[in-house]
Amino acid sequence: MKLPKLTEGLLRMGDLIKQNMVVTLNKQLSDKSTGALARSIQYEVVQNDSSFGLQRSMLTYGNYVDSGVKGTENKKGIPSDKSLFPIGQFTHKVINQSSGLPFPVRMTIARDGLKPKPFIVSSIDSTMEQQGKEILGEASAKSAQEIVKENLEATVKVEA
Repeated sequence: MKLPKLTEGLLRMGDLIKQNMVVTLNKQLSDKSTGALARSIQYEVVQNDSSFGLQRSMLTYGNYVDSGVKGTENKKGIPSDKSLFPIGQFTHKVINQSSGLPFPVRMTIARDGLKPKPFIVSSIDSTMEQQGKEILGEASAKSAQEIVKENLEATVKVEA
């Protein structure tokens, strides 16, 4: 079943969540950040037989920025309860060359780990508190009206 109003509302929610994620990332990351992570964040509407939802995609390392990663020589790490995922653990002494980072940076990050910089959950929560509930409520109501109208047109025959 296609529900264009609900799809439209969810896409709007995805855009707002992405905007909040980018703002939060920009506050937490250094001035040397390339912005690639922020540019990679995307949301799309997914639908199965009985539900609609939003699916997020972004560069994989974004999950590690959010949750942090323990280094090879720093096994303790400090997890954040505001992160979406549990803290990770580097197992190699150097990050893969495909990361594009210079060797000394790859080695230092693998050794020391990354402090969590939660941005996923806080962005979703902020969006829901500000406009999200209203957007979803309105989209759901309009979609329900569309369903009722379609069902009535399909089942009720008016003859003159």
